[in-house]
Amino acid sequence: PETSWNHELGWRYSGDDMNLAATLFYMDFKNRQVSSRDINGDFADINAGSVVNKGLELEWSGQLPHHSNYYTSYTYTSAEQQDDVTTRNKELPTSGKQLANVPKNMRNASLGYDNKRYYGNVAAKYVGSYYGDLTNDQEISGRTTFDINAGVRLPVDKKILKSAAIRVSMLNV
Repeated sequence: PETSWNHELGWRYSGDDMNLAATLFYMDFKNRQVSSRDINGDFADINAGSVVNKGLELEWSGQLPHHSNYYTSYTYTSAEQQDDVTTRNKELPTSGKQLANVPKNMRNASLGYDNKRYYGNVAAKYVGSYYGDLTNDQEISGRTTFDINAGVRLPVDKKILKSAAIRVSMLNV
């Protein structure tokens, strides 16, 4: 079975118009399970051995004038494999490599509007490059996506419904 020790050390500030947070994390996995595909193309779990995840998360959000708001975050993750992995009777040189499908850098940012009746936001997400295999031979380029959301809250009888809204979202614009 996959087991882990998780440690976090964080700091938070919460003010009237602004919130800040910083978190350091360290996770020590044993028998880390990674989803892969077998010879037939079916999904199968691979035991990637010991993996150490460590990194930093930063967040900043708050209120702006005229019912506007903002949010931004940054995450750095090192996910280092500690062992060479044996799969299909072959030992792979994975020790010291970044775990597959774990980008080192991610960023999020959004600007929004909410006057309690109408709301909307524009959000951007950057995912840095990452590896598609355990030996770090297949690098997948980073990408940025944009989402747009808008909605209107409908007046409701609180005895019948808690809330109701009409929403429109465009993802990966």
